[in-house]
Amino acid sequence: MAIYAFFLLQSRKYDASTLESTATLNPCGNPLMINTAYVLMSGKVVDVINGDTFVLIDNLGVKKTVHLIGIKAPSLNKLVGVQSQEHLSKILLNNHVTIGMANSADSQKENVTALVSVDDESLSSVNIEQLKNGFAEYVDAEISLDSYQSCAYKNAEQEAKINKLGIWLTR
Repeated sequence: MAIYAFFLLQSRKYDASTLESTATLNPCGNPLMINTAYVLMSGKVVDVINGDTFVLIDNLGVKKTVHLIGIKAPSLNKLVGVQSQEHLSKILLNNHVTIGMANSADSQKENVTALVSVDDESLSSVNIEQLKNGFAEYVDAEISLDSYQSCAYKNAEQEAKINKLGIWLTR
């Protein structure tokens, strides 16, 4: 069996002035000081099931169903659910993506929950994009998201609420 996943570790040191200026600019703190480890995998998106789930063919030709971690999109029997699926399709369908899974055992499963990015964007950018546009709501992912990511997800959801986008239009 081929191993096609590797770990991404992020831990850097900066002087006090860098940390202070970054924390001032970002209400969630300094993302560079968070230690995060994810098993990374890439592949091509071949189907979008709904606003938070898609099908990926990985680089070894294995089909995986991927759920976006930390978000919940409305069901397809609601208009905004269909809009959520369409929005995710515009971002992902037929594109190569990178997914990050918190558990190395997940890389062997057919169904995974993951952070998702397209091209060289930051990991989790697709998840946050759905929140920002009001096409999903934040759900606590417990240990799978670090404090910085949880804060960024909550802020993206709050932005959609304030702007009354998507699911927040009538709430």
